[in-house]
Amino acid sequence: PIGAGAESLFLGMTFRSDIVTFRFKLDEPLEESFHLIVSREFNSALVAIKEALITEVQSFFKYVNREIGGGIRKFAIKNNDGDNDYFVEIFLFDQVSGGAGLVTEMTNNVEALPRIFSNIEHRLSGLECTNGKGCDKACVGCLLDFRNSREHSIIDRIQGMRLFRFLKTGKVPIADWANHDEEQNNPTSQIEKLALSLNRIDERVDVDCVTNNGYGELRIQVENREFKLRPTSSLAKKEFDPIASGYRPWARSNASEHKLTFRKYEVIEREQIDIVSTYARLATPSLDDLV
Repeated sequence: PIGAGAESLFLGMTFRSDIVTFRFKLDEPLEESFHLIVSREFNSALVAIKEALITEVQSFFKYVNREIGGGIRKFAIKNNDGDNDYFVEIFLFDQVSGGAGLVTEMTNNVEALPRIFSNIEHRLSGLECTNGKGCDKACVGCLLDFRNSREHSIIDRIQGMRLFRFLKTGKVPIADWANHDEEQNNPTSQIEKLALSLNRIDERVDVDCVTNNGYGELRIQVENREFKLRPTSSLAKKEFDPIASGYRPWARSNASEHKLTFRKYEVIEREQIDIVSTYARLATPSLDDLV
């Protein structure tokens, strides 16, 4: 029997099968490796890419759903300087013991990979989502399936799209938009969404989204004082953000001293009340407050 302290029990098996791996090194402009490998956003992105890869490989080669499986491996290798270089592997394998040559078809059809990668980008960009315009995290249209039911709580299409775009094109991940349509027509949509949420918290603090060289940042106004807070991607270093150069890290203790600050988008989402309350303290107390 499972003890009172255990939440779940997983049974497994060992078998030989065919396997194909896709490996990439964790390096700039991505966040520091030791932070990244334990980051929820990064791991959610990896799972999203893995599931999109499985789906598109099965579709391209016309395999039956769940004939192939996949997983993720993170590891370090000592370099010539004695430091660790960190890598991630996304691997696919045949679900049949002994292998059936399904995943290795990719090695025999290398020319098909650009098409498969293009289809993965299409899927992660929200064009397959059930609402037709990109879901907030994951849906049955883009990534959710019975095979990944244990991972539904961590799959994140948006983070997967940002990481895959970087791996495919070298574009630095940013937090400004979340799907293909927004990139084309409303490239600061995610910052606008965050601003609307922040603006509802305290009437003494006005928050809206303003653009800076085509990118979004939060404008926070308290009476006659104005601050700018740039939401940055959790996947990339701040130094590579297109507009955050020269901005200071946001901190509650000195928020009133710095006009230009930055903070990870997801951290701002989680700490909305704390951030707005910090600025609300700068407002002149009302008579009700003094009573």
